[in-house]
Amino acid sequence: MRESWLSHFKSAFFKNFYMVLSGSVLSQIVVIFTTPILSRIYAPEDFGAASVFFSVVGFFTILSTFQYEGAIMLPKRNIDSLALVILSTMLAFVSSIFIGILLFFYHDVVFGWFHMESQSKFWEWIPLAIVVYAVYSILSHWVTRLGQYKTIAYRQFFQSVSQSVTKIVLGKLSFVSTGLVVGTLLGIVASISILIKGRVKDLFRSFRLITWDRIKDNAKRYHKFPKYTMIQGLMDTFQESLLLLVISALYGNAKLGMYTFTLALLQKPLQVIGASLGQVYFQDISKKFANEQEIYSDTIKLIKILLAVALVIYIPVVIFGPWIFDFFFGDNWWESGEIAQIMSLWLMLKLISSPISSIPNVTGHQKNYVLFTLIGNVLPLLIVFMGKQLNWDFHRVLIVNYFLLSGLLLVYLRWILRLTKRTKLMWPNQAP
Repeated sequence: MRESWLSHFKSAFFKNFYMVLSGSVLSQIVVIFTTPILSRIYAPEDFGAASVFFSVVGFFTILSTFQYEGAIMLPKRNIDSLALVILSTMLAFVSSIFIGILLFFYHDVVFGWFHMESQSKFWEWIPLAIVVYAVYSILSHWVTRLGQYKTIAYRQFFQSVSQSVTKIVLGKLSFVSTGLVVGTLLGIVASISILIKGRVKDLFRSFRLITWDRIKDNAKRYHKFPKYTMIQGLMDTFQESLLLLVISALYGNAKLGMYTFTLALLQKPLQVIGASLGQVYFQDISKKFANEQEIYSDTIKLIKILLAVALVIYIPVVIFGPWIFDFFFGDNWWESGEIAQIMSLWLMLKLISSPISSIPNVTGHQKNYVLFTLIGNVLPLLIVFMGKQLNWDFHRVLIVNYFLLSGLLLVYLRWILRLTKRTKLMWPNQAP
């Protein structure tokens, strides 16, 4: 048994994971050392405003590509993946132009909807941010498909450094109203430069082989992505934006800042471990599923490892959350530590489920995945409104919310395991 586990950790899958993880760990070390500085430069209200801005950008970014970039990993041939790269990129640029024209005439109204009147003068950044995020997502999927994990690792570290340094410099120069937004965007641009470095000629050479017919064929073949995956993504970002606005309106920007700061910080392990594993796992199961190999065994092993990691990371937060936040971030953040304790169970389950969330896309069960997303998005909004009607304080609202969301994630994990188990029944004689 021990030799079996050791051989598993020495497999190509985990070697690729270790490569991506190294970049994630280094990038998060930068975040760990710079977050206490940022928390003393920017107020909770600044973090709240930035989170709303990028929620709006995220919503339009998903809409701009129709989520076709999510299918880049699936075709057997690279030429079909490149067709999806071209399709997604064209859609992103056309959509950003359309949104830019819309904002040119109605930016005051749109920013008013999101209670961001003070940032209305920066409406030009929205179309730019959409293109930046869309191209970043497209190239990330393409590089992952090619298995260029060294590039991914380097990109993660370079992005973190550029974002952190820019935010600190702008904050020290008193650009606190825009420093978090500009710093984040510059970090994404830096990542894009790493992803395309040395590949521009190869990409243009490959693009010449792509015909309009191939682009249209792949658009039809992966029609479930705009039909279901895009809807799921839009619901996620719309709910996130709406939830932030509701919290701000009902409980104030200070509570919103505490909430978004805590959530962003505690989700770092998801970015370090969950996202790193998710990239490698997505590529691995896409190939195996295409070649009619079962993916259940690897999924079970991965869940066991993630469970152990989640317990190690979040149990100290459950016990010492307020003291940890007070020590590292200052007296103003004690309440964030209390919020962290409330979130911990949900975050553990999120860490376990996030790397395997690509399974519905691979197995073609996006439609059912949308149902889980719909419930998970509507539930927090209902709880916040209900809590306000019942005169609950903010902490009680969060306790009820994350308890119910944790139950939903358990049901979701059970469904995911059923999907992977079907592959073992379909192809019992194939090597995993």
